[in-house]
Formats: sequence, C-alpha cells, structure tokens
Amino acid sequence: MQTRGYSVAPIPRLPRSILYTPAFNLERLQGAREAGADVCLIDLEDSVPPARKAQAREHCLQLLKAPASASRVAVRINELRSPQGLLDLEAFIRHGVAPDIVMLTMVRDACELEIVRAQLSELQHPVELYVTVETLEAIDAIDPIASQCSGLVFGSADFAAELGVEIGWENMLYARQRIANAAARYDIAAIDTACYHLDDPQLLLQESRAVKALGFHGKAIVHPRQLATVMEVFSPSPGELERAREILRRAEHSQGEIFTLDGDMIGPPFIKKARKLLNNFTQEPHP
Repeated sequence: MQTRGYSVAPIPRLPRSILYTPAFNLERLQGAREAGADVCLIDLEDSVPPARKAQAREHCLQLLKAPASASRVAVRINELRSPQGLLDLEAFIRHGVAPDIVMLTMVRDACELEIVRAQLSELQHPVELYVTVETLEAIDAIDPIASQCSGLVFGSADFAAELGVEIGWENMLYARQRIANAAARYDIAAIDTACYHLDDPQLLLQESRAVKALGFHGKAIVHPRQLATVMEVFSPSPGELERAREILRRAEHSQGEIFTLDGDMIGPPFIKKARKLLNNFTQEPHP
C-alpha cells in the first residue's frame, strides 16, 4: 500500500524516522503521535526552556499514560549528570510508566547506560535505550556505548559546537562513519541528525540519500513536512523486497555456491544483505 509517497509496512525494528516534538506543547505532541513517523519522540531536553521543564515533564507523563498510537514513543531526557535528567528518570519510576525508547543525551561514557538501565529495571514496561552521539568522548567510546544500547542517533548541533565548526558534510563525515560502523557491528539502529534547514527540501533529500549510502537506517526530523522525504528514502520498494526474497529462495538450493540473478553474481555477502533487509522490514522469518 502507498500513502504519503512511501511504502507502508509494519514498523521496522530499526526505525526510518524519529519525529522530535517539544514536550511543553501538548497540542503538537498529540498531533505528532498521528503523523506517521516510526518513532514519535517527546523532547524534554534542548527544545524545552528551563522554566518549562516541569510542565514538559507533566505533558510527557500524560502522553505516556494515553492509549498507544501507531508510532513507537521515545522520550529524550536531559543529561544524566544534570538535576533535570535525574528528575526525568524519577518521574518514570514514581508514576510507573515509560516510553518504548529512552534517549540519553550528552553521553560521555558507557557507564551512563548501565545507570539508566538499573534505574528503570523495576518498571514492568521493557525500555530500549538510544544514545544521542554528540560529544567528542562519545565518538571516542562509540564501541562500548553501542554495545550497551539499541540505537545511536547523531547529534550534529552539539557535536559541531564542541568542535567549533559549522555543520557541513565534510566536517561531520568522520562522526557519521564511526556511528554507522558501530551500529552495524552491534546490529543496532543508526539514525542521522536532523536537517535544520526546513525550507530546503533538496538538502534534506541529499542528506538522506548520502547517509543511507553510509549505512544509516533513518533520520531524525524536526517537522512533519520532512517526514515523507525521509520515509521514502529509507523504505525499500516492493521490487527491492521481492528481489531479496528471490535471493534467499535461490540460496536455499545453491548448496553454498555463487549463483546469478538478473545477470548479477550473488554470493554470501549479498545473501546476508537480503536477509537483513527482510528481517527489518517484514514479519517473515528469515534465518
């Protein structure tokens, strides 16, 4: 089925889109839940002014207690080393609710994930941990961090600020490659930074295609009008899915030998890629 310009399938294990919405705006939060992103993210961090943190936390709890929507729900908490970050975690524990995903910010060491996981362990609701990779220390410790979480999200704004540079493709390429490689090594999500130029849809399209080529599975978005482009770029076409199925069908009878499909030589790396695609985007078992 086609809608909004992209192929609709069950929400993949590795999300294509994460829509960020400030938690202090309840009306926007409610709309974001129905926008069609794989993950609707309630932001308690940078988009919320200090004076509105408590209000934002209350709105967040209200949304988490509401009936589930089609999208998975994430909450980006404040830095764990800050009082606000501790209050965010305390709110989940005190009210006995949690999102599908808790996203950590300004992480500098893998031990931060151990602390958060321990704090949330008493909740009945299973929680995945994602990490916003936006510090120099996180890039240096990318493998230990990746081994402890379910997803890495590039935070270009803070990372560029730490480097003292502009957000440009060349300036950010090293960090993106480290993130994509670590995510692939540990079979977790790699989500690219948002494109902050809302009036430049061509830049969004170029960035999305370029990071997909690096191995990213999706992209953060900061406005619903960016959603269709991101979903289309990171969604396989029906033809791509069927080709992957055909590769696996033929592999079953190839007895481990290389075979050809439509003039292309198909060996173990291509079989592995086909299996990963189908395991992420379909509910069919592909051992």
